[in-house]
Amino acid sequence: MTTPHHPPAQPSLEQPPETILLPPVPRPVATTSIDSVQQRGWDGLLIVLVLALAFLTASFFARNSDLWFHLATGRMLAERQFSFGAEPFAYTTEGAYWACHSWLTDLAAYEFYSLLGGAGLVVLKALLVTALAGLLLLVRRPGSTTWVPVTCTTLAVLAMSPGCNCSPPASHTCFSP
Repeated sequence: MTTPHHPPAQPSLEQPPETILLPPVPRPVATTSIDSVQQRGWDGLLIVLVLALAFLTASFFARNSDLWFHLATGRMLAERQFSFGAEPFAYTTEGAYWACHSWLTDLAAYEFYSLLGGAGLVVLKALLVTALAGLLLLVRRPGSTTWVPVTCTTLAVLAMSPGCNCSPPASHTCFSP
């Protein structure tokens, strides 16, 4: 069977031969207000759960002796008995220069400890870690869902929780530029 041969169609005078016709752009489907309210509710629940996780993973007593060293250094600083350059707690380093890199954090920790006590220091640490988790949750595109920041913040809180001691290195980790 043969097909008949048609001559090529002549271009119309209305359209130049270079014009390419495109299909119309589809209009976005508007979501109902019930869906967006429900989505915001789930987002809010996830945020509350991550912040609660951050608070609970950071709210434990110090199990390291480093905290007591820093509190004692802070007490000596507050009582003006500390001399910079000399190690006050070791007899083996007499005559050697000792740089106390965490003197300001030691002083602040001692002041908070003297005002709030041990439990208050733990709650303050937990609140700081929760604020850090909240800051991580805010880093997202406006109007986007929160599952990516929630997942990343949860992983960051879980990775950070073993090193969340009440010590200057932990506070430097959280608040260093």
